[in-house]
Amino acid sequence: MQPPFDPNQQYRPPLPYDPGNPYGAQHPPQAPYDPYSPYGAPYNPYAHQQYPQGYAPYDQHLPELPNASSVLVLGILSIVFSGFGGAILSAIALTMASSARSLFEQEPGRYSRISLNKVETGRICSFIGIGLFFLFALMWLLIFASATQTREEMPYEYYEF
Repeated sequence: MQPPFDPNQQYRPPLPYDPGNPYGAQHPPQAPYDPYSPYGAPYNPYAHQQYPQGYAPYDQHLPELPNASSVLVLGILSIVFSGFGGAILSAIALTMASSARSLFEQEPGRYSRISLNKVETGRICSFIGIGLFFLFALMWLLIFASATQTREEMPYEYYEF
């Protein structure tokens, strides 16, 4: 239990961890305000810091890779239309993904990492779409092969002319 408030006693802020206060400081100190900042925004000493190439602060908004969303959409559509159209969409998405990945590898700090994740997700979906295309092609090949095989094994009198 805390002692009663004494107005003559000098205020001392609590330590980061006080055994008597297991939840730490109740009110963290505010950042100082920059007098030249418009609208009273808090002062940020790291606002004009230069970062090495390939690194950026977490809150800096970087542009997306070109065609990152298109690669993702085409990859998903290649799964939905998993026939011949899906194979065409997969091929288009894979070529767009390879160009986007090479662009990111040339300048990694210029584009956002989220857009690279979109490209990778679209690329994986395209591979799944190509796999489904081959499965459906194999299924149709087996259906046609079994249909021709049963027709050759049927006796002649069962054919209708």
